[in-house]
Amino acid sequence: MNTPDLIKLAPELSAEERYKIMTADWMAKANGEQQVMMESERKAMVRFPTTAMWREYATSVVTFKLVNTYWTSEIQIRKLRTFLCYQAAMHEFEKIIVDFDDYPKDERAKQFENLKGYVADYNEIIAGLRSYRDAIPLLERELCGIPFFSNATRDDIAEAFKLVEDATIMYNGIVRHFSEDKEARKIIKPIVNDITTYLVKDAAPDPSRAETLVAQIKELAESEMRSRD
Repeated sequence: MNTPDLIKLAPELSAEERYKIMTADWMAKANGEQQVMMESERKAMVRFPTTAMWREYATSVVTFKLVNTYWTSEIQIRKLRTFLCYQAAMHEFEKIIVDFDDYPKDERAKQFENLKGYVADYNEIIAGLRSYRDAIPLLERELCGIPFFSNATRDDIAEAFKLVEDATIMYNGIVRHFSEDKEARKIIKPIVNDITTYLVKDAAPDPSRAETLVAQIKELAESEMRSRD
């Protein structure tokens, strides 16, 4: 479609159709590709016959931008927090194994309680991270199915999820390995007796957490739109 055709067609397009076309053009630029639209076409796309149509379009655009701003940052922050929990849990577990002769009974009990606390934090943070993984496609479907992120950003997000999952598999694998070792079982008896408490859970997705994230970002977009009224 050449420029005059798109300019002529623009007044007949719905807010959703305009969002799809404009977002595809933005994503091409974000991915280092040649943008298809000319500036005259972009201007035609943002001339709206009614305020209601402008608001529908603008709310989708604001939501798109907020997701790219907030969700990308939150995912990276939660990745770092999860990895800190992983390191703390691994360090505490290592101390329990290596230093078992160096601590009196009450101090040994504290070590197990510390590890239990690190794992509890780990479980909570990773559940929050996984909720973003579930929320992304949920909100994309609501907004015309257009991907939110550039290819590079999507790769970064996928890598964040993979690093966290790999760390979780490694930690759980080590705990299970020592829990099955005849000699080590004597050293880590509290873990053997209550192993599920000391493992990071591979919990099923919680739709309510993803839905909450979607509702929050939509409310943030609505709030920004109200500030423009």
